[in-house]
This record gives sequence, C-alpha cells and structure tokens, in this order.
Amino acid sequence: MTTPELSFKQELMNFCERYSINVSNDNWEYVHPGQAHEISESLFSLFEGVGVDDVSETGCPPSDFLPSMVDELIEIVEAPEWKVIDVRSEDDWSTSDVDLESSSGATYSFKIKDVNDEDWVPVDIFDKVNAFAKQHGKYSVSVFFSDDPYRVIALDHEAAEILDTIVEKHTTPYY
Repeated sequence: MTTPELSFKQELMNFCERYSINVSNDNWEYVHPGQAHEISESLFSLFEGVGVDDVSETGCPPSDFLPSMVDELIEIVEAPEWKVIDVRSEDDWSTSDVDLESSSGATYSFKIKDVNDEDWVPVDIFDKVNAFAKQHGKYSVSVFFSDDPYRVIALDHEAAEILDTIVEKHTTPYY
C-alpha cells in the first residue's frame, strides 16, 4: 500500500516546523500550488516578516545599485571575510562582472546575466550569490517575488535545497 503524497501546504508546514521558521497562521491561506509566479507570490505572503524585503525596480542604473546589492547579499549569506572589489560591465551593462576578495586574499568572480542596462534587479544575481555561498557562506538565499517587491530569506544550504525541491514538485508548468 502506497502512502499518499503530502500536499504543498503540508510539506511547507513540515518544512517550517523542521527549520523553526515561524510564520503567521493567517498567511497559510495564501499557500497553494500553481505556476512558478503563483507559488512565488504565495511564499512571499507566507514568509511575511521573515528575511529582508526590497523592490525589483530600483530607480537607478545597474552601475549604481549592483555593487551595494551584491555586498548586502554577501552579508545575508554570512560570508563576512569577503568584500566586493569590483562590479563592472564590458558590454554596456547587458551583463555584469563581479569580483570578490577575502580577507586572506582569495578571489571569486562571477558574471550576472540579463542585467540589460535596466533599473530592475536581475534575477540571475541570486543564483550567482548562492553558488558563491555554497563554497564560502553559511547560508543560501531563497527569493520570492510579488510584482515589484521581493523577499530574500537566508536558509542553511540543506534547507534551501529542500525548499527548492518542494516548490519544484508543486509547480505547474507553463503551456
């Protein structure tokens, strides 16, 4: 006899309990499976008061907001020995190159795609910071969008992977 699969809501409840994430009971009503943007919106609501909130449309060019944004994300993943050395573009801000350096002189570089010389936060930045964090940080980040605002939550690497798996399992593909 097979056991029935847990619902999206039940899996998230178990996840929050396992990792001691306190969410308001009122916010569980927003949780439902769906397409990726719908799940992101529901988790943005669920995790109200958890993590750090910001807006996707920054109102300034990437040369102005990306250096401080990368620096803030490095702080969130708790890699305090690392600092942003340079954030630049060699293709008129279609992409951006980021160089980090540790207090011991080690370096780490990555390229952020889809910057497109816009004032919108490029979503690729979160994947690149997570790749860095898995090697050098204490936490990974999970990000949930709701139109313009978004919420960044620091989770230990295992928890972030489990949450990603739960979300992927309950995401309906676009047709």
